[in-house]
Amino acid sequence: MLRGDSFGTRARRLWLATRPAFLTASVLPVLVGTAWGYLIAGELHALSFTLALLATVLVHAASNVLNDVGDDIGGTDNANEERIFPYTGGSRFIQNGVMSAREMKSWGVTLLLLARVPGAGLLWLHGPQVLIFGAVGIALGVLYSVPKVQLSAHGLGETAVALAFGVLPVVGAARSICDVSEDRARLTRAIETTLKLHLSGCFLLVIAALVTRFVSS
Repeated sequence: MLRGDSFGTRARRLWLATRPAFLTASVLPVLVGTAWGYLIAGELHALSFTLALLATVLVHAASNVLNDVGDDIGGTDNANEERIFPYTGGSRFIQNGVMSAREMKSWGVTLLLLARVPGAGLLWLHGPQVLIFGAVGIALGVLYSVPKVQLSAHGLGETAVALAFGVLPVVGAARSICDVSEDRARLTRAIETTLKLHLSGCFLLVIAALVTRFVSS
């Protein structure tokens, strides 16, 4: 079904290699950030929203593909014989011979290069600070599974995912909407308040976990 050299088959193969069912994890944060920015600014910049959404989805798709390559090199996907589909074990394209590791790596790098196009548009519209969001997002996506670093294998995978699919797309999309200094100041105050609430919640959870462990021991 996925083997063959016809244009349609190759396009379907490349599309499914990105694990499209999970791309909503990057679409929804952009939508939330856009809604947040609209709430503050009172207007919607359709071009900024479109470019931010496209750049985020392309980076996410690249991360999914490169994750399969990294897990294949590390042997985790090969060892995962009792995976919970589709949540563990990746796409299995390499293991099942649908695409080679080299083809997957080339496709992942191509997706990252394609992400530079909407990224350049955002840079032109909103200035060099956009590069911070893009650079950190790409770094987290690549370092999540690249050999020798592989954040997912050192207890930092969840943190990387929370930043890449939580903080960065939400704040980045909101900031692209709030393009006026007054709106950005209001957004900054809102972010500070939100972070304080989240940190307070995390602190309470840690205290509750310590108390529970102390009582049960």
